[in-house]
Amino acid sequence: MTRFVVLLAVAVLSWAPAGPARAQAADTPQAVYDSFEALLGTREQREIYALPPERYWRATGPLQVRLAGGRNFGLAPALVALADEFADVAGLDIGVQASEIAMMPEAGKAGDLAILIVARPLGAEFAQGLGLDAEMRRRFADGRWPALFRFRRDDLSPTGRRSGIVLVADDLKPAEIETFLVLAMVWTMGGASIGDNLGEIVSISGRPHLTERGRRVFTLMYDPQLELALPLDETRATARGILGLAD
Repeated sequence: MTRFVVLLAVAVLSWAPAGPARAQAADTPQAVYDSFEALLGTREQREIYALPPERYWRATGPLQVRLAGGRNFGLAPALVALADEFADVAGLDIGVQASEIAMMPEAGKAGDLAILIVARPLGAEFAQGLGLDAEMRRRFADGRWPALFRFRRDDLSPTGRRSGIVLVADDLKPAEIETFLVLAMVWTMGGASIGDNLGEIVSISGRPHLTERGRRVFTLMYDPQLELALPLDETRATARGILGLAD
């Protein structure tokens, strides 16, 4: 459990809001691959996000995303636009349902992703119901952590469904909350990490949107040559080949 908590802390504490993408010499094939490699993450990160630790996986559609809470932030249009972009590059149907009241979805109705914008005491209560560690709940309740999450995998087949709940504190700034909308979508599609690459993949200058590199990264993620359940080493080699990179 200690190792899980440490890894979760690293994931959550890398949440800093992303500004415009940092200037690059070019979105070269190597740069696109580096961002894709970051999304694959380590074995430990993949286990946290309920991804097969040694095999390739990406979400298959149609996907259902639910947003609850955040009545004062007007988040639904931003999430819908973001989902539409991911749907476009991935070739999936992604539906969004929004409610102004922060409540846990009923069993069987959470969809593939539920994002709850909640007051910290209520979020800590929800986290207890999700079975999250007491120390995680305390850190969220007292303001040390901005968000908590839990992903579950329904089965171990290559096309198995996967669901996630992301709790985001409602005392954050709007841009910070929108950053978590981005992170939640990335995690739901099958990304395990972003590291320092969020600014290269998504721009949060105005409404969040995929950068050109982000579109290329997620187009690569959904390339038919990257087969579900492919060993990750083969996935990396295949991705490099698609991008024309020599091993």
